[in-house]
Amino acid sequence: MSPAVVKAAILTGMSAPRTLWHLMLYALLDERRPSAFEVRFEVPLSKEPQRADFLLLRRTKEGDISDARVLRRLWGLIRQQALVEYKSVSASLEPGDLTKLLGYGAQYATFNRDRLEHKQDLLLVLMVPSMTPTLRDELNFLDAKLGAVKAGYAPIKGLCFPACAVFVDEVALVERDQLVGMFGHGTSLEGADRWWWINHLWNREGVMANVNLEDMEGYDELTAKFLASLPVELRLKGLTPEERFKGLATEELRVMLEEVRRRLKEQE
Repeated sequence: MSPAVVKAAILTGMSAPRTLWHLMLYALLDERRPSAFEVRFEVPLSKEPQRADFLLLRRTKEGDISDARVLRRLWGLIRQQALVEYKSVSASLEPGDLTKLLGYGAQYATFNRDRLEHKQDLLLVLMVPSMTPTLRDELNFLDAKLGAVKAGYAPIKGLCFPACAVFVDEVALVERDQLVGMFGHGTSLEGADRWWWINHLWNREGVMANVNLEDMEGYDELTAKFLASLPVELRLKGLTPEERFKGLATEELRVMLEEVRRRLKEQE
C-alpha cells in the first residue's frame, strides 16, 4: 500500500478515522475498485447534526391519557416512545423528509436499545398540515402505504418501524382545537384562547428565553396568523393615520377616501 493512498485517505476524510482498520479498508477498496467507481471516505450523511423535532416518552406503561388536551388521539398510539417530525405550511414537507424520519428512528433505536424492548415500542410520527403530492411521492419511494385516515390520524404501513401521519387541519377540525389549527392552515383564534396563546406560549419560560424570535424562520407567518385572529379595531388601535395608510397602493387609498367621504355625508 503506497503512502500516497494513505495520505489521500486522511485528506479526504471529514474527521479522524474511527480505527486504523477503517483507513486500511478504504485504501484497499480505493486501490482495487473498478474504474467505473470511486470510493469516498468518512462521508457526512447530513449538513447538520441529526435532531428529531420532538421525543414523546411514556412515564408509565399503563398511564391514564384521558387528561390529554392536545392531539388527543395520538397519545394512545404510543406504546413507549415516539419521534415526531413536524412540517409547517411555510417549511413544508420536502422530498426525503419521510426517509429522514425513518433514519432518525433507526439511529435512535441504535443508541437507545436499553430503553426499547422491541421496535414496536418506538413510533415515528409525521405531523403535517394536510396531505400533499410530496407525501404521496415519499410513500411510493419507500413502498409504504397510508392507512385509513380517522379523525386526522393515519397509520403508515410498510416501514420497519410503526409510523403514523397526523394531518393538523383535520385534527383541529375534529377535535375543535383552534390552537392546533394554527400549526396548519388555520388562522382564527377566538376569546380567551387567543390571549392564552399570546401571553403563555409565546413567552413561556425556558422555551422562548434568550431567543430572538424575529430571526427565526416562520416568524412572519406566525405574526400574520396572530394579526388575522385579532379584531380589526384591535389591530388598528394605537396606530397614527400615517401608519394606517402606510404601504397602501394609490387605488386602495382612493377607495378608502371615497368610503370616508360617503360616511361623512351620512353623518351630515
